[in-house]
Order: sequence, then structure tokens, then C-alpha cells
Amino acid sequence: MCGPRGIGVHTQAKKLQEIYGWKVVDYQLLVKERLEKIIKDEVHLPNNVREGLSEIGLSQHEIDEIKSGKPFPAWKFIPWILDHLGYPLMKRPPPPPPEEGEAPAEEEELTPEQIAKIEKEKKLKEKEEQKRLKEEEEAKKAKEERRKRREDAIAAGEDLEALGLAEESPEEEEKVDDLSIDELVLEVDEETGKAPFIGGFILLGFPMTQEHSEKLKEHGISFDRVLYLNSEPAGEEGEAGKEVKERMSAIDMHYDWEAAFEQSQKILGVVKEHIGEEITRELPATGTIDEVTIRIQMEIDPFFMRADNPEDVRVAADLGEEEKLPKGDFGDYCPVTFINDGFLIKGKPDFEATVFGKQYLFASEKDLNEFKINPAKYLVGHGGPSSLPLEPPAPKIMILGTKGSGVTTQINKLCEKYKLNPFKLKEELEKKLLAEKDKRRR
Repeated sequence: MCGPRGIGVHTQAKKLQEIYGWKVVDYQLLVKERLEKIIKDEVHLPNNVREGLSEIGLSQHEIDEIKSGKPFPAWKFIPWILDHLGYPLMKRPPPPPPEEGEAPAEEEELTPEQIAKIEKEKKLKEKEEQKRLKEEEEAKKAKEERRKRREDAIAAGEDLEALGLAEESPEEEEKVDDLSIDELVLEVDEETGKAPFIGGFILLGFPMTQEHSEKLKEHGISFDRVLYLNSEPAGEEGEAGKEVKERMSAIDMHYDWEAAFEQSQKILGVVKEHIGEEITRELPATGTIDEVTIRIQMEIDPFFMRADNPEDVRVAADLGEEEKLPKGDFGDYCPVTFINDGFLIKGKPDFEATVFGKQYLFASEKDLNEFKINPAKYLVGHGGPSSLPLEPPAPKIMILGTKGSGVTTQINKLCEKYKLNPFKLKEELEKKLLAEKDKRRR
């Protein structure tokens, strides 16, 4: 999910997380928090997948490079996405050797900068391997010297404890390689050799370039939908981004809508070209938070409740004189005024919608359009009333008459029979005035 800063991407991602339980991965925040922890840690654990002996992070060399201010590609942190989502990682396996008789794949022509980078990484790995071998050799030599000293001391009858040789040579600690972060990949199933399906997440703040997009694919991360939230374009109703500018200017005096929009458009272009234009959807983020959420649900959720398409079903205009569509749960009454306002108002045939082939009538075009945005809010068992029969709204009755005609008597009888609360305007007004007068006097 992406869009100009301030458009509400994070807000909508959290709403979808509440509704569907998907995990939100804010890439930039994830990298920031992990980097801060790794740099603050006094003891460095090797970057590896060995449980209890390592952690998923960075190698010491990579940490030193970042601390020194050297540039570090943003895409290298992609394994952290997989780890954050709970998918196991493994060390990247070496490429399979070419089969006998198979011609080696043609290598892509590299630029001088790429060649220099590869040579540098190769020399660094060779240096690290030499250091590891030297440390292993020194440890082996020290262990052998201690064993010989202990045997000589036993033969000479010397005090082993005084010599620090009371115990046999401790078992050598298991060595765990401190891997570069790009050596970690998604773990594949041992039997099938296939990586697991990665799903149930919403990614924010990434990718931003073609390289980022390609690296995501290399790590097995793909998308069902890319959602781009945007303000309505400028037109007769007002300038583009007006809602966002008004909201953001209250919390960031330096907010620049034009710059934020321009940057988001560049990212949108990258996503369309390298992730997939056919799965990318641009949605207006104007209106209330709930209205935007419903637009998103209509786009991504094939089971989200929606009104029938009149072209796909029969409507009243298609029927003969004696034929009738089955009524919805509200009969001839408008479901929107019933749920929103607590009034029973008859719907008009001009304002009709059907859901699952049942007819719903509305008091106005505005009510009809509101129903179409989110039918589930008004349907029994889907978000509206919990069950049938519908409970009629509480009555609102006014009784008028001349003095002595029995108005008070009838009000009291109705209130007693139907358990209503009488509201005597004159008495309530007098109480209110007396209370205000007493308050001023104090």
C-alpha cells in the first residue's frame, strides 16, 4: 500500500489489520528499530539461523560499515521482512554446478563499477575465510599444547590445580559463521525443495526503485494487490490534496503536498512497471476513514457485501404487472433512515437496490447511495440488526389539545401501557430556568 505522505496509508493499513488480522510491515520503521537495537547491543551475536547461538541481524563487518557512514543498500534488509512475519530462514545454498554437457550460462556484461564491487566483496570474503582458518588453527594448537602439558605434569606428579590443569581441556565451543545479511534466504522444504507461500501481510514504505522490486521477487515476496491512495484530482470541487494539506499543516508546518505527491507518483510508476500494472489499483482517499476503508474492502475482498449489479439481476422494471421481487428485511421501509435515524419512512420505487435478489427501497437518492457504499451495515446478520423480526424504532408522539380535554390523562395512560417516558415541555423548561437562575445566584 502506498500514496503521498499524509494521505492515510498507515491508518488504513491498521484498519485492515483489525478487520482481517493481516500483519502490517512498515519497512522503514522495521529497519530503523532493528538497526537501533543491533548498534546498541554490547555483545554481538553472529548473524545466522542457529537457535540460541545467533540472531537474525547483520554481520559485524556490516555493522562497522554502517557505523562508519558507508552507503548500505536498502534492499539488503528484505530478510528482516521474512523474519518479522515468522518465516524461517536459511543460509543461501551455493548455485548448482552445470550438468555434464550443458554449456555454462552466458554471463551478463558488467559495468566497471559492478566488477570493482564484486572483486572487493570477493577479497573481503577471502580475508574473512583466512582469518577463520587461522583462528581454528591457533585454537587447535593451543588445545594440543595444553593436553601435552597436562600429561607431563601427571607423569611428574605435579599439582594440576596449581598449574591450572585440573580439568581436561574443555570442549571447543561450536563455531557459528557470522553471515552477511544477503546470505540469508527463505527456508525451503527439505522434501519438496519448495519455499512456503508468503501471505497475510501489508507492506508499507517499500519498494521504491526497480532494484527493490526485483530483490523482493528474488526473496519470494509477491503481491495480490497494490493499492495507491490518492486525493481527488483538482477540478470544479477544489484543489487536489486540499483535505490532506489542511490536516497535515496542523502537525507539520513544513509539509509540502506537491513534493509528497510527486515522490509518490514516481513510486507508483516503478510499481506499475516492475510489480504489475494489472494488480495496481488507484483509490481516492477523500471522505471519512471508514468510507476509505470500505472502498479498499470493495476492491480487495471478493466476499465483501455489496449491492447487486442491476445488469446482472432482475429489477422491478424487468417484471410483468403481476410479478413482484421478494422484499428485503425492511419491507417497504427505507433501511438507511431506520438504522441511522430511528425513523420508519416508506421507500420510493424510484430509489431501488437489490441484494441477493431481494428488493430494498429508499426514501431518497442520498439514502440509496449510502446503502450501496456499505450494504452490510443495514442487513440483518451482516452488521445491521442481529435478527428478525425487526424491533420498531421507539415512538415519538406529540399530543395536543385544549385545557381540560384530557391531554395529560391520555399521555399518562400511553406511557403506562407502552413503558414510555413522558416529556412535559413546560415543566422541563421551568426546571431548566430555575436551575440556571440558582446557578447565577451562587
